[in-house]
Amino acid sequence: MVDKLTVTSADGSKHAFNEMGIKSLRRLCKEAPELLKGASVEDIVVGKGAAAFMIYGGVVKVHAGVLSKGAKEMLAAANVEVSCDTEVEKIINREGCKQCGIESLLVDTVSVSECVKRISEHFNDQWSL
Repeated sequence: MVDKLTVTSADGSKHAFNEMGIKSLRRLCKEAPELLKGASVEDIVVGKGAAAFMIYGGVVKVHAGVLSKGAKEMLAAANVEVSCDTEVEKIINREGCKQCGIESLLVDTVSVSECVKRISEHFNDQWSL
């Protein structure tokens, strides 16, 4: 199995996560923010939601297999070094039939704080900030 998310912390230690969607990033921001501060992140798919939590956590470099245009713009505006294999207009859901629910939730947001707030309110769980 390929790791969905790999975090290389500022101290050089590597951490791999396989949770679906943005769960790993939300959990890290809540439970282990020190892993993200100054980190480099590799993820299979990065949309605006993932980008917002990466910025919130202090990530400095991101590589995505698939990166949405909105995520790229958000990361670049936060001076995060960003690269990808494929850039897309929007992230499509797992069924492949419409826009990802989190991307839809954030379609009209531009600020990291608003994205984090909307996602936290949407899930309203132990990883909400």
